[in-house]
Amino acid sequence: MTSAFSLLQLPRHAQTRAIGHLDFGSILSFSMCSEDCKALIQDMKIDSRKCKIVVLFSESNRIALHFGNDIADFQDFHSSQLEPTETVSVVFSTEQLYNVASGKWKLPVSFGSWKILPFIQHFYSLLGRPELNLYFRGPEQHPRQLDALENVFEDMKISRMTLNRESIDFSNEQKTLFDKLLVPVTRINLFQTVAEKFLKSGHKVLIKNHDHLGVSDLCLNDILSINSEFVSVQNYGGKFTVKDLNLYLKHWINGLNHKTRYIEVASLLISKMSRPAFFKAIFCGIEYAKTREYVEAARYKDSLIKYHGQREMTRGFTINRKNGTTAYVYFHITHPLVSSFHFILAIE
Repeated sequence: MTSAFSLLQLPRHAQTRAIGHLDFGSILSFSMCSEDCKALIQDMKIDSRKCKIVVLFSESNRIALHFGNDIADFQDFHSSQLEPTETVSVVFSTEQLYNVASGKWKLPVSFGSWKILPFIQHFYSLLGRPELNLYFRGPEQHPRQLDALENVFEDMKISRMTLNRESIDFSNEQKTLFDKLLVPVTRINLFQTVAEKFLKSGHKVLIKNHDHLGVSDLCLNDILSINSEFVSVQNYGGKFTVKDLNLYLKHWINGLNHKTRYIEVASLLISKMSRPAFFKAIFCGIEYAKTREYVEAARYKDSLIKYHGQREMTRGFTINRKNGTTAYVYFHITHPLVSSFHFILAIE
């Protein structure tokens, strides 16, 4: 199977047989899908009562794979995380794959390459090779499930990928998978001939990522080496400190990372800080101005919101680059003590 493969290229009986390998679930609903694909699904006579996979199509060509226990879990995820008009969502039910009572998997190790792959590959090709977002949620993934996922991405040779890890604690198996899927930016330049270097290095998974990069648990040198238009960092390991963020802003102001037009960093702080101390450390040695949003947020009490038992607020600033470029900088922080922050820098 190649990355350009589409199930619609096969004869109808072969299409039905390929999709039929998805014996752990079925397709629940389609929207904005091709007529050929709709006809294929109708031919399969899917029993909607056994559906554990949900597919929604959109014009923006995105796919999200969500691993959860049931459709209710997906609905909660979909309503809170993703807009229906912007996302293609696929749900695989882990309870269909793993028997908790016996502790055994119901499917062979190879299910990733011959069961999930045709399904994902079809929609990936159908939508014109969209961006792929992989979300890990629900119960802890078993190593064999992670191996199967790796096989899928290896076979598909995904061209654009973002990995989002939505909880703080992860198993060693999950961390191993992330290490394999994420390109080691300190050793490989993402913006040169990635394919050649990656294959020569002996890595099994090929990921090209030319203008969008989502990363986790990076240190400062990793961040400074990224010259992507869009950078998203989920650093819940606590390695990315306030001092690191200050150095990155200075790095960007001096004209390095010139392609970066948007960066977001979500991180915990190793130790709590007061709000004045937090901003003093962030903007140490940097000229900045408060935005109107900052003034309004400080004036009205309803700018504070409750989240997981904590009060949070948003503060906005502008900073200027040496080449004259102005960027908006926003911080969403806990209040009154800053224990975590979500930072966004954007050139509008």
